[in-house]
Amino acid sequence: MIIVTGGSGLLGSAFKKILPNAIFPTRRQVDLSSSVHIKQYFEKVGKKNIDAVIHLAAFVGGVKANTENVYNFYQQNSNINNNVIDACVWAGIPKLVCCLSTCIYPDRPYISYPLTEEHFT
Repeated sequence: MIIVTGGSGLLGSAFKKILPNAIFPTRRQVDLSSSVHIKQYFEKVGKKNIDAVIHLAAFVGGVKANTENVYNFYQQNSNINNNVIDACVWAGIPKLVCCLSTCIYPDRPYISYPLTEEHFT
């Protein structure tokens, strides 16, 4: 069994297409901000049957929220990531992949739109 966090996000939505048999828990099913809740969820689904966790979830907001609350977003996401790692180690899950996506909004005077790969080299 594969568990994929962040199933409603950008990456998670794509993973639903390529891993249709994986389990995609919602926020209501597991609170990733709590290591205890993650461990309880793993117990509920049968931690010995979990082959891998693909961790894609994150605390997100819009450009304004991210800009005005940099530390809060960093702290929340660090906490979520540490909790997922801790729970996977505790449950003896043999494989964990952590991945994230990001958005960027460079200033127009320094870049032209649409953005291409060459803009990031």
